[in-house]
Amino acid sequence: MGVELRILRQLELDGTTCSDMNDLLEVVSPGKPPVTQRDLLEIVKHTTVFVAYDPEKSHPHGAAKIVGMTLLSERRLMTGYKGYVDDVAVLDGYRGQHIGRRLMHMLIEHARQLGMKSLELTSNPNNPKRRRAIALYESLGFVVADTRVMRSRLAPPLAFKL
Repeated sequence: MGVELRILRQLELDGTTCSDMNDLLEVVSPGKPPVTQRDLLEIVKHTTVFVAYDPEKSHPHGAAKIVGMTLLSERRLMTGYKGYVDDVAVLDGYRGQHIGRRLMHMLIEHARQLGMKSLELTSNPNNPKRRRAIALYESLGFVVADTRVMRSRLAPPLAFKL
């Protein structure tokens, strides 16, 4: 039968789904705090989540195990309607089956149907575990942009005395 793909719906979000998603988060961001079911509900409200699941590996209550994922966020900007790809991940035991490629093809087609003009993503070239992912992105037509990603971690506001 093989692994199947679909878009994750809000109605499917339960503790098991959350656990599966955290297993995948650990693949791309080891050591990050796990997402909660509440977090996942918010993510699905604002992001299209594509999942690969194995219908032959089910949880005790019958839900199929999620073995791969990627997320598409929409950005409506002055420069056009763009998408941002995040967290392309496949569990170790399922790598080499083109699941990441199939998820990306599904995401790209969905973005085209929505009318997006471009897709962006970031991936750490210094992380050996991301090298295969980077090769996948390049094979799908992604190129290194002429911009530099900058990040500011927002800490709680400081108390100022006047």
